[in-house]
Amino acid sequence: MFGFAYKNRTLFNIFLAIVAFSFILGTAIMWGPGGFSALTGSYLLKVGDITVTPKEFLIELYQLQRQYPNFSKEQLKNIAKEKVLLESVLAYFAYRDGFYVSKEEIAQFIRNMFRSKDGQFDPNLFKEYLKRLNMSPAEFESYIRRILLASKYKTAVFSDSYANEAVVKALILPFELQLKVSVYKLTPQLVEDHIKVSPEEVKDFYTLYKEQFVKEIPPKVEVFVLPTKEGVKKLYSEWEKGKISSFKPSFIVSQNQQEEVKEYKNLVKEAFQKKTLVVKETPQGYAVAVYLPGEKETLPLPEVYKQIENQLKLEKALKLLPTEAEKYVNLLKEGKKVNLPKEEKTLSGFELMKLYGLDFDAIEKLLGGERFLIGKTSNGLVIIEVQQLGENNEDLKKVEVYYKAIARQDDYRTKLQQIINYYWKKGEIPIKFNDQLFKQL
Repeated sequence: MFGFAYKNRTLFNIFLAIVAFSFILGTAIMWGPGGFSALTGSYLLKVGDITVTPKEFLIELYQLQRQYPNFSKEQLKNIAKEKVLLESVLAYFAYRDGFYVSKEEIAQFIRNMFRSKDGQFDPNLFKEYLKRLNMSPAEFESYIRRILLASKYKTAVFSDSYANEAVVKALILPFELQLKVSVYKLTPQLVEDHIKVSPEEVKDFYTLYKEQFVKEIPPKVEVFVLPTKEGVKKLYSEWEKGKISSFKPSFIVSQNQQEEVKEYKNLVKEAFQKKTLVVKETPQGYAVAVYLPGEKETLPLPEVYKQIENQLKLEKALKLLPTEAEKYVNLLKEGKKVNLPKEEKTLSGFELMKLYGLDFDAIEKLLGGERFLIGKTSNGLVIIEVQQLGENNEDLKKVEVYYKAIARQDDYRTKLQQIINYYWKKGEIPIKFNDQLFKQL
């Protein structure tokens, strides 16, 4: 079944490169040297003759930990468990069907992983990695063999996949069509003038969405000039309680006015930097700079009334546009002229879909003889009148290759899942899992 892929070195090397790339050297930087020292001898998972040791499982676990730093330990363990189980099942299929990983393939994988800056294999880097994992070369080679076996099986399934020609034909159909169209634009402004919004509607909207109508008040510093130390103490006491009521500031500086300050410039700057109260003794007594953080202030209804009214008008207009569009379509079908902005275009079917938010149903309608479509834009709707429907003469080989790859990839995923499900349901996958050891990890 998979003879072609097994013999095709180029295809296998592509998968080999992907695996090598995904195996990040950073997994060696874990809990320091000896982190695996207690995990020797036992197996965590066995699928036939394919074995996963606790050390191998922890490598997968730490790779996931680097990828998902916010996940809990239990979440990561369960994800790692699913990953090694699937990988081991694929390796089991490969081993069962006669796939083989040579020592040279393992050596090449290791050479690719542990390279120095000049691109040459660095044996010291490899030794240091094994030391951190507390793994022997033989243990590491066993781990790599399982990965490569799984990759060979996935490669084989991919090589046996195909692109369903009917699916590919449907996917590239929009590119094969060329249309000459008249595009009539319907904007909300066409119906807005006829829409009324009552004061009650505006008020209700404001009550419901009041928190949206706010203005940002930037941080500021209030400067107080006081003649006595007792005054400073009283001001400090009020500031600690959250409200200064007995004193009026000599002047106030907002955050974007700092550079304009002349008097007590350094004091103000320090208050902004430290975000607190700062005191400085002066010949006249004391200068106190009090930092006040920024805040949000809700705008009153009169200030935002017109804004809300216009927004409600727009929403009502957008709801009315589809009905208006149908009216205009009926007029055009009757051969009558319509007073709408109009543009003539030549487009492929794909461009038509992309520009006006249309789907494959629209293409099907066009092929069924429909001449009028209603599409969407960022500023309303459009009526598309097809003047001429023809064939696109451009070379579409690249498009066909692209969509064949998509169809083939989909078939590959489906086929891989079908293979696993088939043997799983038949109970032909001999699996042993060490639950007790799993809980200890």
